[in-house]
Amino acid sequence: MNRYYAHRVDPVLTWLADRLGLSPNTVTLLSLAAGLIATAAVFERQFAWAAVAIQLHHLLDGADGNLARARQMTSEFGRRLDIATDQIVRFCLFGSLALVAQLPAWLGVAMMATLYLDIALVAWVVRPCMQRHRLVRSRWKQWFMDRGLMPGFDIFTLYLIVSLCLLAGSPEAAVIMVTILKTIDWSYRLKECWTTMRHPHRNAPER
Repeated sequence: MNRYYAHRVDPVLTWLADRLGLSPNTVTLLSLAAGLIATAAVFERQFAWAAVAIQLHHLLDGADGNLARARQMTSEFGRRLDIATDQIVRFCLFGSLALVAQLPAWLGVAMMATLYLDIALVAWVVRPCMQRHRLVRSRWKQWFMDRGLMPGFDIFTLYLIVSLCLLAGSPEAAVIMVTILKTIDWSYRLKECWTTMRHPHRNAPER
């Protein structure tokens, strides 16, 4: 998704930030501000504005790294700031959707649970498996990867889906879609790890 959308728009925001003399960390904080504005807009049921602010957050989140690399200003502090602001926005935005959507409370809890379960599984299961073994991929997925595409529902794809649901005036659809798609996403990645571990002769570590 980023390849055909965000990566085509990010350079414009990166250029603008550079012309304005903004530092990469300032752009990161602007990304945080956009995410919090989106959260406030959801609470106020201004869903169209929330959708716009979500996409602005997404694009600025890419522009800060682009700017840091272009100026050779990458730093550990900047990396940590970027991670922290991303997590703040993620918690606030999806939390606001869970609270505003007119759905049973358990659905909101399920959405938050599957989002954070995904983070934990990637850190504790998927990434260690990838570091030790060459994952056994399904043919259809390998077909996409051979063409530079990674099928899945990463956070930025979820942001796009949420924005579209909000433009349609339905935070309820956003909660349901995120819950289902993210659960499918981490379940499939676990399946890949399980398949890989069951075929030790096929999973030599990547060099």
